[in-house]
Amino acid sequence: MQGSFISELFPKHTPMELLIEHAKILSEVTKDVKPLVEKYFNHEDIGELVDRISDKESKADKIKFKLRKMFHKRIKTPYTAKDLLEYLHKQDFLIDSIEDISKKLSLNRIDGLDEEVQTLFLELVDVIIKAMGYLEEMTENAKKAINTSFAKKVLDAEESDSVRIEDLEGEVDKLSLKIGKWIYSHKNKLNPIDLIFFRELVLLFVEIADEAENTAELLNALIK
Repeated sequence: MQGSFISELFPKHTPMELLIEHAKILSEVTKDVKPLVEKYFNHEDIGELVDRISDKESKADKIKFKLRKMFHKRIKTPYTAKDLLEYLHKQDFLIDSIEDISKKLSLNRIDGLDEEVQTLFLELVDVIIKAMGYLEEMTENAKKAINTSFAKKVLDAEESDSVRIEDLEGEVDKLSLKIGKWIYSHKNKLNPIDLIFFRELVLLFVEIADEAENTAELLNALIK
């Protein structure tokens, strides 16, 4: 009984440490996206990468359940449990979305994607990777904010990363529009099912960009 009491007072992991661990998984699966897409475009086997992303998503789920269990014990944190769980939900959505993309790519092969649209799509992937990197920095800075009693330098860094993610969403919009024009210009050249499939992939990336901005805004608001 005493050991259980002490472990609740002094848990092995803090909520912020677990959130950072969860954020690192988001960073890892995001880095897997570009080689996944490149292999897909080259008609190479992507099964190993799809499985790896799924395994990492499962690890993220374990962290999520651990965090929820921790909050059920009403552990004290500088942030409210509701706010941290909302942030966790958004971050988890991003990991799930990347897993969805990997599984979707394993369902169908598209012929006829020329170099122009492949380049645009890979640029879209690069922007998403950059946004996830800023988001990971923001999560780490949230912990630094606690340790430095919310020092202005840390808060300014958090604000800067949030603005960078917002700016990147503009790039995503421009790229998705260009890809959309390519799709409609090939409506009489490619299989309609393939075009719909490809359009859905693009929209998944746009949704990730939107949610990354929302996640950054929430985290920025938390530490102010």
